Amino acid sequence: MSRVVALLLALLALLAAGCGSSDDDDPQPNDGVTGSRTLTVYASVPLQGEMRQESKDAVNAIKLALSDAGGRVGAFTINLAVLDDASAEAGGWDRERTLDNATTAARDRNAIAVLGEWDSDASALSIPILNEAEMLQVSPASTYVGLTRRGGVAKGEPEKYYPSGRRTFARVVPADDLQGRVIVEQLRAREVRTLYLANDRSLYGKGLAAQVRKAAEAARIEVVGDDSLEPSADEYVSLAGNVRRSQADAFMFGGSVRNGAVQVFRDVAAGNPNLPLFGGDALAVDSFVGAVGARAARNTVLTSPAVGASEYPPEGRSFATRFEERFGRAPTPMAIFAYASMDAVLTAITEAGEAGNDRDAVTEQMLALKVEDSVLGGLHDQPRRRYVTAAVRDLADRGRQAEVRRSGERAGVAARARPPGASGPNGRLRSLWRPPTTVHRGHLAERTFVVALTTTNDR
Repeated sequence: MSRVVALLLALLALLAAGCGSSDDDDPQPNDGVTGSRTLTVYASVPLQGEMRQESKDAVNAIKLALSDAGGRVGAFTINLAVLDDASAEAGGWDRERTLDNATTAARDRNAIAVLGEWDSDASALSIPILNEAEMLQVSPASTYVGLTRRGGVAKGEPEKYYPSGRRTFARVVPADDLQGRVIVEQLRAREVRTLYLANDRSLYGKGLAAQVRKAAEAARIEVVGDDSLEPSADEYVSLAGNVRRSQADAFMFGGSVRNGAVQVFRDVAAGNPNLPLFGGDALAVDSFVGAVGARAARNTVLTSPAVGASEYPPEGRSFATRFEERFGRAPTPMAIFAYASMDAVLTAITEAGEAGNDRDAVTEQMLALKVEDSVLGGLHDQPRRRYVTAAVRDLADRGRQAEVRRSGERAGVAARARPPGASGPNGRLRSLWRPPTTVHRGHLAERTFVVALTTTNDR
């Protein structure tokens, strides 16, 4: 009996040694073929902090896209795994959780794609891990230029994000070079000749400010200040003083809510009461709109890739209707991009045919995707130039109609319409899908602007 026990123990030891090999502790790229007819799409989403409602709607939009496909693509069953990349301590996306999520997906032999990240700085962390695993990654919201091409603010971009030497990342939003040009077009419309820039030291913030500087200089707008701010500062009164002394005609901040944007706008507005203030798409969220205050909001201009419901094709308007029917509320503005991301992945798997469980094949199809009838319209290489400018005026006066100026491919085209965005009952940014026709007392102050871009897959 003792000999049998000894043999069994020896066998178990050999098995344990094989299963516990250190080579399995890190995600390793395989041949890219899952070998399974059941595939998993991961979504890495900030479910805590400033973006929790937007993220909840994004997850629901992804579920809706999968449901619309019947949970299958050809011979493949598609499962969804949602991972939270945020923490309460960070107040939003968290570095360690983002890395953990990417590692989890990379280790999953049945994983075919990842939807995320929402923040460009988070994407910069996860892309290399997923790239080594030959995993397609599609972001609904990361706009930083350097993730996909040169023109960012960090050295070695974009090659540094792709250690395999192959591109595996795509997005369904236009990059910040377009956003920068749109901001500068708005500056020129206001006859701005001098501009003060600031950023929150993030890749996104520095990158957007750099794109605005580039476009401003091309338009012969003088940049009279360019500061990188401490994101954890309690106040920015000295910045406000610098802006005032510079005699700038406008101020533009590249950064996010988690990095002090609300206080930046409050302090700069307090020290410069009539100065136009500009911010990027990261600020077109409830947590900024509802907290920035009337004084700053009065002269604030924001850019966002989310346009009004009427600006989307029939597929986009149908999405809004079906979302509300299923989840009992209108989607927040960026939810449609989450839907488009999942829809694009499912389309890429479809186009790969029998190779739909081959990561390389699916990625290749995604990067070559030419879709004309997505919820966003056509997904193409070059961004569209058309955008919408919504001027929401007299918000302090109950019952006053909102006024919209709409710009087409040629500037100066004007028309009246319902606004693509306005503050809601609690100072929140209402869904673009059901904009109010009247504005009520106690919300954002007069002359808040939202500049909305149309979208493209910037591959």
